[in-house]
Amino acid sequence: MHAIYQTGTGESILQCLPFFSVNLAMPVFFFSSSDKASATSGSSRTRIAECRTAIRIQPDNASAHTNLGWALQGQGNVDEAIAEYRAAIRIQPDNVDTHYNLGFALEREGKVDEAIAEYRTAIRIQPDDGWDHNGLAWVLVKNPQCTAWEASEALEHARKAVALSPREESFHNTLALAEYRIGNWAESIAAAERSIAVSKNVDAGNWFFIAMAQWQRGEQDRSRSYFDQAVAWTKKNDPKNADLLAFWREAALLLGQPGPTTAPLPDLPAELFAR
Repeated sequence: MHAIYQTGTGESILQCLPFFSVNLAMPVFFFSSSDKASATSGSSRTRIAECRTAIRIQPDNASAHTNLGWALQGQGNVDEAIAEYRAAIRIQPDNVDTHYNLGFALEREGKVDEAIAEYRTAIRIQPDDGWDHNGLAWVLVKNPQCTAWEASEALEHARKAVALSPREESFHNTLALAEYRIGNWAESIAAAERSIAVSKNVDAGNWFFIAMAQWQRGEQDRSRSYFDQAVAWTKKNDPKNADLLAFWREAALLLGQPGPTTAPLPDLPAELFAR
């Protein structure tokens, strides 16, 4: 999982000015229906207008560009968000949060190599930020066709993220996927279970990961139970989530179960699922 960062506090245009700047994590990797509704709300539109005004007053305000990118990304205007993040980085090249946000946005646009470069830059600037290690790990292993080298590097960064922030459920979620890609079935299940244990919200990805790892261990009955649970939750709560649909299809191919039909997904070679 991911989060994107907003800088600034307050309820007015002052939140876009640098002397009010702080780091505030805003979890948005899996957009739910309520997240989208919030992103298109009047308050979000007001936030965009305020940041645009701040930029007109002070064009070299990196925080204002980052905040505007955050708000635009929340509304689904990813291309515009990317432009604002790049503008912020030109002004303030060592802003780790902006590099992270840019990596997140580029990943959403399918520009994986560029996203990886931004996460690497963020880690170079601030090596002990768990979100940056988690972001890099996630983008490296969410594709089931990732290479062994990518999976190995992802596992290293995922474990680093968990070590830095043991109570962050999304880091355990990423670790579960990284362990699975390496073939560490028991470790994958354990990480997913830890993610569930410390989470305040449901992440059906954990159930898909457990289902796949249990299948690989020969525990077919338990695997199908978790798979069914994940599918039911996804259908009811987040049926357009691209990541969940991808994990659903990957698990379905492994278990020989029906996959999603709501969105086209790339074909995956059958050898990926051979035990």
